[in-house]
Amino acid sequence: MMKLIIILIVLLVISLPAY
Repeated sequence: MMKLIIILIVLLVISLPAY
């Protein structure tokens, strides 16, 4: 469960600079 949450947060942080 924790790993999935961490992966989701990392993906969001990485996708932010795209804007």
